[in-house]
Amino acid sequence: MNTKTNNKKQETKKSIPAAPKEKDINTVKLSDVHLSVINAALETYYRLKAGQIDMALDIAYNYKIKHEQSSAISTIIRSLALPELSVGG
Repeated sequence: MNTKTNNKKQETKKSIPAAPKEKDINTVKLSDVHLSVINAALETYYRLKAGQIDMALDIAYNYKIKHEQSSAISTIIRSLALPELSVGG
């Protein structure tokens, strides 16, 4: 009985893969351009979730659109994607 238990423990140990060694860990190197894109994406996402559609568009496209266009786009996006934030929704 003791031999069977030991055999099962050894089989279990063999079937569980070992944790990767430190030298196998991948390193990701990001340039300032990469970090800038990630920052803009996170800022845009945050602004969208907060209902600040016009600011999110400015950040995403790095371009300031006219207030009338921004307002129209914001209204459409709020009604479709964020009904809880729309005025009539």
